[in-house]
Amino acid sequence: MNICLQSASVRITFRIHDWLVIACCITSLHLISSVRCLPESQDTMSTRHNRMDRGNGEGPARKKSRTEQSLTSYQFPTTLEDFQYQFNEKGQLRHTVTGKPYEFEFKKGNPMYNQRRYEALGKILTQHIYKLLETETKLQRIDIPTDLQEDEPRSFVFASKNALVTRDKLLVLINGAGAVRAGQWARKLIVNDCLDSGTQLPYIRKALQEGYEVLVMNTNENRGLDSRGKSLTIRKSSSPYEHGVYVWDQFVASRPVRHVAIVAHSMGGSVTEHIASKREQSFLKKVFAIAFTDSIHHLGTPGISHNIKKFFAKNTVNWVSSIQPLDTPRPPKRTLDSKQVSAGTQVHAETSWTSFKSVFKFLKNKENELVMTKGQQGRTGQNPGVASIAHHEDLDDDEEDDDSTLELRKEYSDEGSQDKEDSQEERPKGRSVSGIDISSSDEDTEASFDFSRYSEEL
Repeated sequence: MNICLQSASVRITFRIHDWLVIACCITSLHLISSVRCLPESQDTMSTRHNRMDRGNGEGPARKKSRTEQSLTSYQFPTTLEDFQYQFNEKGQLRHTVTGKPYEFEFKKGNPMYNQRRYEALGKILTQHIYKLLETETKLQRIDIPTDLQEDEPRSFVFASKNALVTRDKLLVLINGAGAVRAGQWARKLIVNDCLDSGTQLPYIRKALQEGYEVLVMNTNENRGLDSRGKSLTIRKSSSPYEHGVYVWDQFVASRPVRHVAIVAHSMGGSVTEHIASKREQSFLKKVFAIAFTDSIHHLGTPGISHNIKKFFAKNTVNWVSSIQPLDTPRPPKRTLDSKQVSAGTQVHAETSWTSFKSVFKFLKNKENELVMTKGQQGRTGQNPGVASIAHHEDLDDDEEDDDSTLELRKEYSDEGSQDKEDSQEERPKGRSVSGIDISSSDEDTEASFDFSRYSEEL
């Protein structure tokens, strides 16, 4: 009996012990779980991340991402020769070994590398074209601002020998937006087609042959390095619009030139419109013709006077991208605006090249109108050597005008008066030839402007 009782007691004791062990295990698990749920300290997380980084071979936890590293670690040649490319006798970019055109996809499956390589080549081409402007067409580089301080970044324009002193004809060339610089219409054409189609060199050569002096703007050179290597906006050229007005003031309005023609591509047309609105009097006094190539100017912009609109309607043509044959008339966007004709191509970047001959034919016709005007002025006792432009009362006449520029090219009587200064060079609105709005103005908000189509960077 006693043995039985003792056995039962042992069994009860074992059962109690088992339950205590189980309870202790549950408590321990609960405590461990609670500790793991506590937030890690910064040191703990940093240690763990560093351990993970070392395990992955990635280095410190705070280092740059792989993408950022790749952008800074790419090394590209700095000359065309090192790139193993050169321009052949036709102005085509070709590999010096294989003779093949430029290959964009240099590294298969690595678009970032290929794009950076293309941009590196583009910078070399920019310097190459600057050299061609100076050596082949004998243009001179002029630093701006003209009162340049020793420590500040600078921009520049190119001008022919007598561009700033001529009293006769001057052709002003204005490029579009993006990566293009002075002397370029479209980088992708320079790379993939030839120098003639992508640069302004044919325009410069032809203008010099036709007796023009030449001024080449550089609207996209808006930032530069100071003496300490710090990137800053360039004074008087912080935007394409400010650059355009400043160059006009310094090298056109204040100079003796009487007959100015302008060729402007894409956003260059918007820059031209901006100059006209800010410097209306000197603009109407000197300019006799404007050739736009797929320009995005928009005469509905507030601040564009009726005089300017009438002048544009009578003295400008816009060669727009179109499926129609070259010079086919296209309907204008509004009554008082540039005449529109087809550039003979649907490719925006090609419009300056495809319309080249038509542009100079147009300029020649406008010159002939000037000669006729001078002859009539001479017969009526007016000074035949004075550039002609319409008086404001003539321009404000709402009657239909013929195609002659007789009324539009009479001299302003108040020749000594100065243009109205504007302290804020605001960016005006603009439209593409398809009517897409370039601004966020409340007046035109039907769509946002597609710069991918009009950027000269690609």
